[in-house]
Amino acid sequence: MRTLYTVEDIRAAESALMARQQHEDELMQSAAHAVATVAEKLLADTSDPVMLLVGPGGNGGDALYAGAVLGMQGTSVVAYALDGTDNVHQRAARAFTSAGGRFVDLPAEPHAAATEHYGVIIDGMFGLGGRGEIPADVDDFLRLAQRSRVRHGMARNGTTRHSTIRHSTAEHASSEHGSGARVLAIDIPSGVVADTGKAPGRHVHADATITFGGLRRAHGLNASCGAVICEDIGLDNGSRSLLSAELAAREGTRPEPSARLWHTPVELLDSERSVLPLASSEPLPGTLPGEPGATDDKYSGGVVGICAGSKDYLGAGVLATLAAVNTTSSMVRYIGEHPEYVLATTPEVIVHPTVRAAGQVQARMVGSGRGTDRDARQELLAVLEMVQPLVLDADAITVLAKNPDVLEALRARNAPVLLTPHDVEFDRLAKAAGLPEESPDRITSTERLARELNCTVLLKGRFTIIANPQRTVVVDTASSWAATPGSGDVLAGILGALVARDAGKRARDGGYAEAGQSEFETSEADYVVDTAAVGVALHAAASYIASLTPYGPAPTSALKIAQHIPHATAWLGSVAGR
Repeated sequence: MRTLYTVEDIRAAESALMARQQHEDELMQSAAHAVATVAEKLLADTSDPVMLLVGPGGNGGDALYAGAVLGMQGTSVVAYALDGTDNVHQRAARAFTSAGGRFVDLPAEPHAAATEHYGVIIDGMFGLGGRGEIPADVDDFLRLAQRSRVRHGMARNGTTRHSTIRHSTAEHASSEHGSGARVLAIDIPSGVVADTGKAPGRHVHADATITFGGLRRAHGLNASCGAVICEDIGLDNGSRSLLSAELAAREGTRPEPSARLWHTPVELLDSERSVLPLASSEPLPGTLPGEPGATDDKYSGGVVGICAGSKDYLGAGVLATLAAVNTTSSMVRYIGEHPEYVLATTPEVIVHPTVRAAGQVQARMVGSGRGTDRDARQELLAVLEMVQPLVLDADAITVLAKNPDVLEALRARNAPVLLTPHDVEFDRLAKAAGLPEESPDRITSTERLARELNCTVLLKGRFTIIANPQRTVVVDTASSWAATPGSGDVLAGILGALVARDAGKRARDGGYAEAGQSEFETSEADYVVDTAAVGVALHAAASYIASLTPYGPAPTSALKIAQHIPHATAWLGSVAGR
């Protein structure tokens, strides 16, 4: 996992390096060479020209110096100065024009963009500072320049990649998708706020973003960054001072760790659609389900109790239970109405009428399609009194938000709780908990709620945020195929099974009779963050695999996602390690 840095962090680290520069713009030129290298790979040995969109600050200077490097290598490069040529970085502009580059205007007629085949458009307009939305004429130009490839189905998949780039895939990508330009953003796509990931208006939708030294928070919050390539830059002053080292030193002085990002490498499943491939996969933040041990039995891997579904939402119980069964080799207990529907899909499940009538479990998942009536409230109060870890989803979160006494029972609980809201459920619960309605970004909001309720909060989304009072992990799910009804029920079932596994192991290792018994302090339940991150990665991979057809990805369903969990488990184990 990699740290997500704030603009303040980046500025401080850059300033420390710039104070030690041996010549003007040394750090900027180091960045420019990295930009030029990535642009070359995106061009893939074609002779297509490159266009620079140049703003007045250092971001524009990076672009112009990169254009100079490309020009000296024989690439045709032109630049459009957003605020006129008098307002660009002048030393970089001189280097650019000396290398054969020239400044141009945007086409007078938007459709004229189709007649200029740019292989790569480099976004050097705003950078970290930002200045609102991009101009309408630039937005129109970019949309038209990218339109051919978008029409042919190229996904902007929001993936985060390492710096090494294999040339052959870039060649394939260029030929596969016709004449549409690829957009390479420097640091952050213009119009996206670096610290919050918000894009309040027109903004660049990058195919790739190159950043330096470390990731910015927006790289873990906004899919418009595209494939994020992080290159190190620095000073060639004998000791080779690097930006990454300055950032790491600053991180070490923080009282609390910054959020960290893990990327689900689904592009490896469909490399022909990749913009730039991963050089290597990041290790998983936790442990995938694996083969039972030689002396294990049906209880050893942790038994989960699934309290999901109701007469109005029978499918939620089926989906959550199927997901749990496909995640674990251990027993799954189902508690709820109409168990015949669950048994028809998963006959190996043990069914019970109520929570108190069920046998021993190491964790419970409660809430998916459960309803919000008096019975649901009483059931939630009952499980909150029990020591075993809880995964609370969907209707359980609504019950918490609607009933102050249930919310207080959650606050008073001395055992692990994982809440899994989507955005609307999150806002409802945050309001009930007394938190401000406005928050800078999703990471900050999630961290605040986790501290307020003293539990682990998983805010679902393309970038799923998992926070407890001590730390935060963001999982880049790398696709949006999971955005389908019932998908959340599947995720809840996966999480319930994984929490039961890990809580059960901790209880056995610690010599406790009940899972959760030793975890009275939040720090003792810290493992839930990593367990949840593995669950999100597994769900993301299953969603993508479920979308695949012989002709490419297509809409899928929650049932297919649940059925593909074993495939995702095996695949993640092969590419990311156990």
